[in-house]
Amino acid sequence: MTAKEQRTAIISLDGLSAGQFKRLLRRLPDLNTLLNDNALLEFEGSPFADAQPIWAEILTGKSWYQNGCSGYAMPGRSLNELRIFTEADLRVPTVLIPEIKEDQCNVFINTPLIEFRPGRKWLSDGSAPSVTAARPGDLAAAEPFKSYNPRPLISMGAAMADPSAAKTFIDSELTRIECASVLCKETNWKLFALRVSIFDQLAHLFGTNYLEQNDLILSAHLAKLLTKLDQILCQIVASASTHLFISAFAHTPCKEVFSINDLLARSNLLTRAEQNTATNDLRQQAYALLKGAKSSAPLASAQSHINTAQTICASPVRGCIYLNAKKFFVDGMIANEKLKHFEQKVTELLKTELSQYAKFTLVSHPAFESTSTIPSLIVDIDGVELIDNLSTVRRNCELPFSVHRSRGFVWSRVRDSGNVKSVQVASLLEEMH
Repeated sequence: MTAKEQRTAIISLDGLSAGQFKRLLRRLPDLNTLLNDNALLEFEGSPFADAQPIWAEILTGKSWYQNGCSGYAMPGRSLNELRIFTEADLRVPTVLIPEIKEDQCNVFINTPLIEFRPGRKWLSDGSAPSVTAARPGDLAAAEPFKSYNPRPLISMGAAMADPSAAKTFIDSELTRIECASVLCKETNWKLFALRVSIFDQLAHLFGTNYLEQNDLILSAHLAKLLTKLDQILCQIVASASTHLFISAFAHTPCKEVFSINDLLARSNLLTRAEQNTATNDLRQQAYALLKGAKSSAPLASAQSHINTAQTICASPVRGCIYLNAKKFFVDGMIANEKLKHFEQKVTELLKTELSQYAKFTLVSHPAFESTSTIPSLIVDIDGVELIDNLSTVRRNCELPFSVHRSRGFVWSRVRDSGNVKSVQVASLLEEMH
C-alpha cells in the first residue's frame, strides 16, 4: 500500500455554508473529535454559483477565462447548439490531480467534470454526456458499484414533485459512501476525491434550514445517513496525511426567477425563433422515455431556439452572455470591429437592470478575449434563480425554496487566514504537504 504520507483526501460537501457545516459537525461526532484542531474558512467561488465552473478553477488553479469553463455546457458551432463541458475541454492541466506510479490510482467519486482515464477509479457525478456510472468495467460489474446511480431522479424539478424524493436521494447517497468505503480500503490510492450531494439536494427540496427541521419525515433516514457518513469520512481521513473538506457553494432563499434572455429580447438584442411543434413533440417523447429508463440520463439543456440572424447576444448557459460573433459561430452576425461596441452596450444595459438588486456580480474577460466557448460577460445575482431558456411568466409564483450562492467553506489544517478562492485550493493543498 501507498505510505500514508503520500495520500491526499478531498471531501466535498457542496451545498453547505460555513455556518451550516458547524451545525452538521455536531451530528458527526467522531469526525469532529478526530479533527478538532482544524480551521474553518469561508470559500469564495464568485462569479459562479454552480459546480462545474467552480470545480474547474479548483482542479486547475486557473480562472475561468484561462481554463475555458464557465458553466455546465458551452456553445458549439452556434448559439443554438450546446454541448456538455467535460475535463477534456479544459484548456490548462488539472494540477490538483497528482502523478501516480504503476501500482497506484486516483479515486474520483461524484466529482464534476472529471472523466474516466487509465489509473483512475471513477464514479460519475451524473452530468457527463454518458450513461456510464462507474469505471473501469470490472469495478462497475461488482456490488456496491453495480447499484450506484449518480442521478436517481432525472431532474430537481421532477424531484420536487415526488414525495419520496428525499428518501430516494438519501438511499443513493448511502450507496455512494458505501462505494467510497470499499475503494478507500481496497485500492492503492494517492488522491481520494469524494463529493457528497445530499446536502445540496435536500436544500433544493426543503430550503436552507432543513438540518434544523427535526420533525421532517426524512429525519430517521437522514440520521442513518449521517451516522454512516461519520464513519466513512473518519476512515478516509485516517488513511491520508493531507485532507481538505470543501463546499464550493451554499444555498440562500430564492427571492425571484430572472431570465437574461427575456431582458435581451425586450432590449431588441435577441430575437426568439418560432417553435417547431413537431420537434418539440419529439423532445417531449424523448424526455418521457428517459424518465422511465432504468439508468440515469446525461444532464443536458434544451436548445434556446433563437433567431441567430437577428440576435446580437444570448445567454444559452446560466449567467453567461455570448456575443453572436461571425468569427465564433457559423450563423454569427457581428463583425470583429463591432464586438467591443456591443459588449459595452450590453454591459451598460445590465448595470442599469441589475442596480435594483442589493447584491450582484457582473464580470467580463479581463483582456476581452472571449471565444465561442468563453462568454463575454458573466452575471450572478444573490438570491435570484437565473434561467437560460424559459420565460419568466412564473416569476412571482412557484419559486424554488433556495438557490445556489457563491459562498461555501474550507475546513482543514490550513495556515492561511481569510477567505479561500477557488483558484487557491490546489496551492493550499500543496503547502500542506
